[in-house]
Amino acid sequence: MLLTIYMFHNISFASKSDEKGFWYSFQNYWNETIMISKSNHKRSHIYLSSDKKLVIFGDLTHKSVLNIPDTMEVTRNFNLTINSDGYISPSTIVWKSNKKHIKYVQTIQLGWGIYQLKEE
Repeated sequence: MLLTIYMFHNISFASKSDEKGFWYSFQNYWNETIMISKSNHKRSHIYLSSDKKLVIFGDLTHKSVLNIPDTMEVTRNFNLTINSDGYISPSTIVWKSNKKHIKYVQTIQLGWGIYQLKEE
C-alpha cells in the first residue's frame, strides 16, 4: 500500500497541468483520503477552494494539495467531510472548463465515497 501511495505522488505531480491529468490525480487523492480515514478511524476533509484554485485532501496529520488547472474552476468553495467509516454526505459540485467550454458536474453519491463525473 505504501509503495502505491509513493508511486502515485510521483505520477500525479507530473500531470497536474491538464484537465485529464487533474481528474486522474483527483481520483487517486480521493481514494487515498478515504482509505486513510478508514484505516486510521478518523475524519478527513476534502476542501475545494475556488479563489486559490486548489483542492486539499486529508486531516491534521496528512495533507495532499492538488492545484486546479488554469483552464478550470470550481464554482464555489466546498468542504466535504469523510467520516471514519468512509461515509461522505451526498453533494453536487459544478466545475467549469474554459478550455473545453463545458461544465463538469460531480455528484457524490449517498454513501461510501463514490462519485460520478458528467460533462455537460
